[in-house]
Amino acid sequence: MTTTIKTLFPKETPLIDNTKKTVTLQSTAFDTFLAKAIAEKKRTGPATRLETAMLSLNARGTSIERAYVCQKRHTDTHSSRVPSYTCQVAEKAQAAGMISQTNTQFKPLQTVSRIEAYSIMMKSICVHPVTNANNWQKEVIKKAMQLGFTVRNLNTFEPDKPLLIPEMYAVVKRLNDYAKEHNTCEVF
Repeated sequence: MTTTIKTLFPKETPLIDNTKKTVTLQSTAFDTFLAKAIAEKKRTGPATRLETAMLSLNARGTSIERAYVCQKRHTDTHSSRVPSYTCQVAEKAQAAGMISQTNTQFKPLQTVSRIEAYSIMMKSICVHPVTNANNWQKEVIKKAMQLGFTVRNLNTFEPDKPLLIPEMYAVVKRLNDYAKEHNTCEVF
């Protein structure tokens, strides 16, 4: 029996599909998902906020529902310019604490910076560096270095540089491996 593994974007062709049964990505299935998603995307440019949040939710095991009623917490997630599931991704990422609880704009198609992406992805496995408005970037980088999510250091991290798609997948793979080993959030 083969199952359908959810892709990053619900409208895309499923990666594996024989039984038409959908499962949430878990453990080793996630490794397979990443490898196939990288091969299928064939995109190496900058990642968007929507892609980062979607991958982080998917890694956490949060599914995207067909019938979701948007609460319209963000002013830019329910227009014809963005995919129909954008509102759901933003609201679920917000509910999971991956993105700000107070922002009313998600900016789904905006390129995500390296530091913002690391922050979102680390929160997807319940790694929350202790930060404040003055030091949050430095603390996220230090925690990422400490836990082995990056080989860069404070001088080479380049926090404002856009995160590239291949780097996003590599970071999520490291986070997934860490979460499996340390049972963070009990989400993998």
